[in-house]
Amino acid sequence: MYRFAANLASKARLARNNTQQVGSRLAWSRNYAAKDIKFGVEARALMLKGVEELADAVKITMGPKGRNVVLEQSFGAPKVTKDGVTVAKSIEFKDRFKNIGASLVKQVANATNDVAGDGRLPYILITLPS
Repeated sequence: MYRFAANLASKARLARNNTQQVGSRLAWSRNYAAKDIKFGVEARALMLKGVEELADAVKITMGPKGRNVVLEQSFGAPKVTKDGVTVAKSIEFKDRFKNIGASLVKQVANATNDVAGDGRLPYILITLPS
């Protein structure tokens, strides 16, 4: 009975550590996420789509006639705001490439803010293609 329990405990430890016993040796299995790789026009088009969607969400908050935006939060009630920076920070896309494009714009807008002290929103709108 003791051998059976010890054997089960050993197998449970192996399963927890992502290892497999092969003969008298242990083999480790690593679970890596697959990478989606795109090049050229396709990659640029997807990133540009993320930039455009971010800028479209931000531009409606600008100016004296700027409109409100409702942001879904993971907890609590939705947040209603006219602050474009808050809107930009809260945007994340499921598509990785759209998210990369939006993240690049947010990084450069933050760098502009660090150097000039302001100007994040106009920079985001300047990135829109004409």
